[in-house]
Amino acid sequence: MRFYLSPILKVLIFQNRKLFVLIFILLYNCAIVPLKLKACIVDDEILAIAALKVDIINNCTDLDIVGCFQNPTEAYDFLKVNKVDVLFLDIEMPVLSGIELLEKIGNFQFDVVFITAYSEYALKAIKLHAWDYLLKPVDAEELKKSVSEISKRREMQKHSSISKIALADVNSIEIVDIDNISYCLADKNYTTFYLKNSRKITVSKNIGEYHKLLDHEKFFRIHQSVIVNIYHISKILKGDIGGVIMNDGNELGISRAHKKEFLEVMQRIALM
Repeated sequence: MRFYLSPILKVLIFQNRKLFVLIFILLYNCAIVPLKLKACIVDDEILAIAALKVDIINNCTDLDIVGCFQNPTEAYDFLKVNKVDVLFLDIEMPVLSGIELLEKIGNFQFDVVFITAYSEYALKAIKLHAWDYLLKPVDAEELKKSVSEISKRREMQKHSSISKIALADVNSIEIVDIDNISYCLADKNYTTFYLKNSRKITVSKNIGEYHKLLDHEKFFRIHQSVIVNIYHISKILKGDIGGVIMNDGNELGISRAHKKEFLEVMQRIALM
């Protein structure tokens, strides 16, 4: 495609080229709008949803609310087919509690911020690897800080494809190639990494931290306490229970909550 510029316009551009360049840069920068994180709110109290929406709109400009649900069953249906980055979740709800909702979803990729009036569920929230736990009435500054930290971490992950990871045990810190990790097993707040050379390293961090860090194109959480490198699987066991045989010969079970999605992923990458 060719464009025609009149002689007068050519002269104007030449004489004011610095101004035209500046205008172009300003227009270009204005056109670049950072993508917002998609957020969903689940709470059986309509007033609580309304209050949280106002707090998010006023304090969290990097969030876009894509769904609000009073019914956790409807929220489950939505979350299974729609990509969400942050889930604000109440705990005590009729039919399905917030904790039961997460357990039903299984292998979720979004960050969970519990919003509740009850402090006694904090330990369960930690076990489910929730990002944060805020008590009602929500403090606007705490909400803003929590969302800001989520945004920063996700932005860092977006621009950094890690090839190595530092694993610290009691005696040393070892730098390990990501591709050498076969699988990870959780034991409370400890995670053991099994490497392809039959070595293992135990670190004092829960498996949820590494689930967020490891590349989801290579690693899949087949159980709340198990993450596997899908390229280190030698056999998939079908049947009601199911499981995988890793390259080192160890058999690892797949939870019912994760089984369907795991098989879909394996079919998608043509490993089956």
